Amino acid sequence: MKDFKKGFNKSLRKGYSIKTITHPTTKKTGVFYGLNPPDSYVEDDRLFEYVIITKLDDELELVQILELDWPLFKSINGGISGC
Repeated sequence: MKDFKKGFNKSLRKGYSIKTITHPTTKKTGVFYGLNPPDSYVEDDRLFEYVIITKLDDELELVQILELDWPLFKSINGGISGC
């Protein structure tokens, strides 16, 4: 199995990254370290196989769970805050 740099949780052994959005307070996940700037022409190294995004309301109740693979994440990177 390939080592996926930062963001790869070796304890899960499947290349998952897990992020949380608290809506409507922040509307954004934590930082995905290791990505190139959005205007970069350099291809990003694959940081994970899948990202799990949990969306919570103001009372921290679960509203939504999303699972994105790397190609889907890259196709909408920068636009996932609204989920």
